[in-house]
Amino acid sequence: MEARVAVLETHMAHVREDVGTLKTNVQALLIDSGRLQERVAALPSKGFIVSAVVGMGAVLGAVTLFGPTLAHILGLK
Repeated sequence: MEARVAVLETHMAHVREDVGTLKTNVQALLIDSGRLQERVAALPSKGFIVSAVVGMGAVLGAVTLFGPTLAHILGLK
């Protein structure tokens, strides 16, 4: 009976070590997920990206459309 108890105690020691390792890994994972949430929050939103692309398209279209007229007005041609 004592031999069986000794085996169980040995197994419990290993289980405690494994649980300690799991706690450490979970804490590290929580810290990393917090960092990831901060970094994602700092990314530009979809609305900003769409607005920037549409704005640049409008500027390029205006320069293409009115470029010769602007060059004539500024005396570049």
